[in-house]
Amino acid sequence: MIGLILAFGAGVLISAVAFDLVEEAISKSGGLVDSQADPSSVFLYRGESREVAQAMGIDIKPYEGPVVPVIYTINMRDPAGYFLATSFEMRNKDILYVSNSFSVESTKFITYLNTLNNAIQTPISTVTSAYGLRNIITGTGAVPSVVTTGSTTIVTTPVTP
Repeated sequence: MIGLILAFGAGVLISAVAFDLVEEAISKSGGLVDSQADPSSVFLYRGESREVAQAMGIDIKPYEGPVVPVIYTINMRDPAGYFLATSFEMRNKDILYVSNSFSVESTKFITYLNTLNNAIQTPISTVTSAYGLRNIITGTGAVPSVVTTGSTTIVTTPVTP
């Protein structure tokens, strides 16, 4: 066990784990949840020495000090990514992040649209009910009927002879 490694993101329990390999860290922090995580977007944030970063072809000029931030991307959909994760050693203070899948973002958007729809539908139903109640109490006019199916509200007013 190397040291403290922080794992967080979609489908991963936010936890501090101490394991030698990326694959072990993912596994011990809860794994990748199919409905939340994007297996092609697993990121390892690590501070590398200037020499190592420069050898990897990273422009180190914007960074001062002996450590340069580096982000490694591991695609767990690709078998090569899995084999990389089983051989890539974790270091103290590494951060493992798993991004959301596209379906999670789509679900958030659809939930937002449903919230807007409900914000519009609820006052309409309330006003229609109040109008009908007023007509019943005063004995005038027709009483509208409200039919709600899913996210659609239909208001019908009976024809008066």
